[in-house]
Amino acid sequence: MKKVLAVGEGSAAAMVQGDGQPWLDALKRLVLILQRTEVQVFKEDSFSWSLTSNGIFSVKSCYDRFMAILSGNPMEAIKVKALSHLWKCLAPSRILFFGWRFILDRIATRDQLVRRGILQEGNDSLCALCLLEEESIEHLSYYCRVTSSIWRRVYMWLDLAEFMIIEDFVAFFLNCDKIICLNKRAIVAIVWLATVWSIWLKRNAVIFKQESFSFSECMSEIVSNSWYWLCNSYKKVNLCNYYYWNILPLKCFER
Repeated sequence: MKKVLAVGEGSAAAMVQGDGQPWLDALKRLVLILQRTEVQVFKEDSFSWSLTSNGIFSVKSCYDRFMAILSGNPMEAIKVKALSHLWKCLAPSRILFFGWRFILDRIATRDQLVRRGILQEGNDSLCALCLLEEESIEHLSYYCRVTSSIWRRVYMWLDLAEFMIIEDFVAFFLNCDKIICLNKRAIVAIVWLATVWSIWLKRNAVIFKQESFSFSECMSEIVSNSWYWLCNSYKKVNLCNYYYWNILPLKCFER
């Protein structure tokens, strides 16, 4: 495609061979910008940011601009609150990001892949762990007989019965206010993140490596990962060792 641009006094013309409409539209916008611009011959060129009054770039102005353009429907208030609790956790950033996607149902479960046209409905969409129902976040959280056994075991290990029922724990960040003690809440939050992360890794190993799901290995990873993350962030970590962490996790840091 050949493009020829001629600019005269206060006007511009374009001769485009082929489909020139996009170029003509872009050229018209350029001409409008140039007509509003005063050229100062003896002044050095410089950059100016149009979204601030002083012409200096700021992250906030850029963020506000993109938020105005890209924002979709307002998020439910309960999810906004859940995410505000999530970002306070002192877990590794990749784990927080995964937890964020999990809460918003944005991970590549098989029901999502069906919606995107990557998988077909039917056997392709079945949960790889139980092979009984379509895989979804809700299924992995509540209805899968394999993962539900993990959720029950973690719930019992944390001894959460006095604070919440197991369904509340599975959706912990929507119900974390039920645990008043901030130290206990922080510990349960880390364990919840370790649980969804380990379940997802084990699920991927079943699909992509043809491994068998191991209950004991999954539980071991949940316990060790949550301990490791707490060791790297918790100020009172020296008050508890791994042996007590395995037995009384919520009381481990209170001694």
